[in-house]
Amino acid sequence: PVRIKKTTERKVPVLGILSLLAVAATIITDVVLIFSKLQNADTGKWYLGGLKDVNWTAVIIVTAVGLILAAVLMLIDKEKCEKDSEFKA
Repeated sequence: PVRIKKTTERKVPVLGILSLLAVAATIITDVVLIFSKLQNADTGKWYLGGLKDVNWTAVIIVTAVGLILAAVLMLIDKEKCEKDSEFKA
């Protein structure tokens, strides 16, 4: 009996790309949430007193969800790569 070997390789690491997109979206959202409060709307000047006005709960939630999502996608992608490499043996 001849074993069937997988002949096609995965061309694009979709889950890896989605993981990077999750990290990028997290960083962009955090920057918008934080830096929008650091500039005075009237004068346009920067001031650190705006840090007290940042919605830190939203920043923490967005950061946690984004990083957890990225980690889960990376783990799934790693397991899929290891599973794909078993077929080549």
